[in-house]
Amino acid sequence: MISYTVRAQQSYQNLEDKLEIDPTQVYPQVVVNKAWKQRVTFKNGRDTLYIERFDGEGRKTYQKGFDNGKPESITTYVNSKDGKTWSWRSLRLKNKTVWTSKTTYRSPGVPLRFDNMDYRANGDTVGSQGAQFNYDAAGKLLQRRDFSVGRMSIQRNYRYQGKLLVEMSSQLAGSVAKKRMAYRYDADGNLIESKEYFINPKETTLMKTTLYVWKNGKVVEKTYREEISKKRNYHFSYSYDAKGRIATCQAKLDTAFKQATFIYEGDRLKEITIRFNSNEFFPDALPLWRAGVVAGTMVYRKVFSYNEKGDLVKVQDFYDNRLENSFSYELTY
Repeated sequence: MISYTVRAQQSYQNLEDKLEIDPTQVYPQVVVNKAWKQRVTFKNGRDTLYIERFDGEGRKTYQKGFDNGKPESITTYVNSKDGKTWSWRSLRLKNKTVWTSKTTYRSPGVPLRFDNMDYRANGDTVGSQGAQFNYDAAGKLLQRRDFSVGRMSIQRNYRYQGKLLVEMSSQLAGSVAKKRMAYRYDADGNLIESKEYFINPKETTLMKTTLYVWKNGKVVEKTYREEISKKRNYHFSYSYDAKGRIATCQAKLDTAFKQATFIYEGDRLKEITIRFNSNEFFPDALPLWRAGVVAGTMVYRKVFSYNEKGDLVKVQDFYDNRLENSFSYELTY
């Protein structure tokens, strides 16, 4: 049994590397409310500039990218008036290769299928990817099938009790093994437990368990437990301000920690400050930064600046007060 478990762990990792963690990931349309151009300045002195145009409804129609002053790519976007299709074509100027993508929607933000193609300058196809989505009459996602070079590569199936997702299974084409996620909720419909299994014909192995504690409709604690190998427990705690916005997040694993504080100015996020003493990866969605080298307790800050209209015009990243990246947005109204 031990040998099967060891093999299950490795097979699971191979499977996990090819599957998304988020079982409900979709491909939303790009919708904005103003025209802008963005300049991104990195610490090595190279500038990346994107000039973008939008239609009367604020949807992106064009983007031209520059790397250190030289044109790098041109991308055009097409949105149907009814919102049922969205497509783009990107030309990479250096090697003359082309990416194309088209998404068809069941309703706004709910995809039916998408297709991506990659071409060489002579028209030869480099690769293709796509996905098809199936829903029930109530609009709940039942199945997602991913394709690569015309062949199905991954299939995901979803099962519900009422409106709540209780199970998701993922299986690579041609594989007898699969991943299964099981979800459990409290009486209010809040997710309180998720379990991740690796299943093959020999055995079913519990890989991970995540527990959630809720208060006033917000997650205040989360425990992420590895069930095999090192069997480590990651602990997360969250607090919120009077408006229900995230205020703090702390992640701990033994003596390793990452602490995030969120500072607001009016209705806008002004700064995120993160203190950490380890490069340990914490499996969490909040931006707990992962540094290349950690010496003692370090501080990472992301600072947001806005113009008089309240629109974002600059984002800066600092490590221990050393500027790393600066993102500037020049808006045209």
